[in-house]
Amino acid sequence: MSWIILCIIVLAATAIWPLGRWTLKDGAEPKIAGFWVSLTTALVCGVGTLATGDWRGAPAGIWVAGAAMSVTYAVGFWICIMRALQIGPAGPTATVNNMAMTAGALYGLLVLTPGRAALWTWVGLAGVCAALLLLGVGKPAADGVHRATVARWARLVAIGGAFSCLSFVIQAHVGTLYPAHKYVFGLAAFGTAAVLLSPAMLRDRAGFIRRRECVGGVALGMVNGAILPLTLVTIRQLGAEVVLPVTVATPILLVLVIGRVFYKEHLAVAAWVGCVLGALAVAALAYGT
Repeated sequence: MSWIILCIIVLAATAIWPLGRWTLKDGAEPKIAGFWVSLTTALVCGVGTLATGDWRGAPAGIWVAGAAMSVTYAVGFWICIMRALQIGPAGPTATVNNMAMTAGALYGLLVLTPGRAALWTWVGLAGVCAALLLLGVGKPAADGVHRATVARWARLVAIGGAFSCLSFVIQAHVGTLYPAHKYVFGLAAFGTAAVLLSPAMLRDRAGFIRRRECVGGVALGMVNGAILPLTLVTIRQLGAEVVLPVTVATPILLVLVIGRVFYKEHLAVAAWVGCVLGALAVAALAYGT
């Protein structure tokens, strides 16, 4: 059953890729889109909290984790990583952001559940990391358009990558120790993230009427609000060292394959090798469980 839920998460994460592209194209403002995503996710988790009553007995730690997660999401992703994507090469930026899942996986392996992982789990995790690196260097050259100094881009990527590492560690922590309070966590994390991103809405006179950011952000938030609780539950059942690599890498592989098969998009040799290696790595993770 856990792997069925994991497959649902992967399919949902794959399906929202084109929606995310649509939301952020044609000069869209990422911080405004992030506000709508955060607000919608918080509302979905709020409904889940009221429906399940998982706010009862929620420890103080869950609120602290939610507050920390909000900073990693609002500042780390929507401000730093998204800005880095605008001014620097897409491949390395995405690779740093995706590779951050290693921090959550290692936190689960070495701190939360030491000694639980099988050899194949370690092999699979290493394979996913290698695949993500290959996919990063296998991006088409046209994606790497520089419009600012390398130093500024590197600074944004370093800060965003550090926040991404913390984000995955928090997800591993909450999923392993507090899965019963998954909706409260989502409400705290994304409700606070919406507050952190609200100044961007107030500064932009058209912030509340930007159709693309609003429509796309609300749609993304609804999917995110459904995926987050499922992810935390599967982390408890399968371990962060399995769930995080699979949910990060597999949608990327599927999007690349779909683009190549149906839209005839070019894939470099490194990207092809990364796809094959990633598929084998996910299989190793499955075998390890």
